[in-house]
Amino acid sequence: QTGVSAGGKGINVSRAPQKLQLKSLVLGIEAGITGQRIKEILNQEKTPYCFIKVPGETRKSLTTINLQTSQIERVFEKGPKVSVPQQKLFLKKFKAFLSSSSWVVLSGRAAEGMADSFAGTLIATAEKKLAAGEVVLRYLGS
Repeated sequence: QTGVSAGGKGINVSRAPQKLQLKSLVLGIEAGITGQRIKEILNQEKTPYCFIKVPGETRKSLTTINLQTSQIERVFEKGPKVSVPQQKLFLKKFKAFLSSSSWVVLSGRAAEGMADSFAGTLIATAEKKLAAGEVVLRYLGS
């Protein structure tokens, strides 16, 4: 069997509240044909998103599952490089969405070009802006 899906920690986490009839938004980075395909899939699912477009190609992964042993193997491509101006735009959009948010989940891996401290900036920003909300972190460095 083969299949294509829009995935990644942020997208997968965003699907859960929707199953419970709660609002959710995927905020992320997209590039190239793969980024366009992810948006098409999210549109079909009616999963709201806001992506910052960057040059290059969104990272793809290949997952294989041995049906006899249930062993899973994953291979990840390198994703696009995110410039400082693009990071500032992401942070601006992140701040804008915080005013209508009660929870923020940060997940994934730092894109090339992003300092590992970028997650700390997002956390500090969320903690200042969220009135009675929570910040959940599942983030891997570069």
